[in-house]
Amino acid sequence: MQGASATISGLLLTPMMVGVMITSLIAGQITTRTGRYKALPILGAGGMAVGMYLLSLLGVNTSRVTSGLYMVVLGLGMGFLMQMTTLLAQNSVPPRDIGVASSSRLFFQQIGGSIGVSAFGAVFARRLQEALTSVSPGVHLATGGGQFNPATVKALPAAVRHDVFYAITHAVQGVFLWALPGMLLAFALAWFIKEVPLRGRAPAAEQPAAELVG
Repeated sequence: MQGASATISGLLLTPMMVGVMITSLIAGQITTRTGRYKALPILGAGGMAVGMYLLSLLGVNTSRVTSGLYMVVLGLGMGFLMQMTTLLAQNSVPPRDIGVASSSRLFFQQIGGSIGVSAFGAVFARRLQEALTSVSPGVHLATGGGQFNPATVKALPAAVRHDVFYAITHAVQGVFLWALPGMLLAFALAWFIKEVPLRGRAPAAEQPAAELVG
């Protein structure tokens, strides 16, 4: 696709992280000032679903600017959703159970991440080999042991290299398409979140009176 090295590939994720940072700060400010947070996971899951769909449109000729914009959209959604999970877990249980809620959230996040990486890695590898077989039956590229990298691809003949780029694009599109239903499910479930008043925050009706007394 874009022929970036491992280092440059990491830097290309910067737009996504900028999006995460922006909406994380916004979410924190909104929650602190209003005490309301239910809309944030809904916006986050919706934004991530849109981002997943946009990234599924990546093609062989997609520019870095375009892919960067798609990652910004994904990052904006992540900032609203991912940062709220800890708050939701801690604010929905009695004070004595906050530690258990926090550790349980982290545990299931790690388990989900491990399963997700394995599952989507398998989807990528299978779709990659299927696409290669369909466009270049005589070509087989090892995807393990560090043999499948930009240097290996650049050393291939031009015609074969184009087929490899097509296969990589096909595999990446499949990963995001498989992830999209999960984000749509998260978007639907976010509407059922019960918004519990933030612990330690006075009810809105009492705040003006408290300010007048002060």
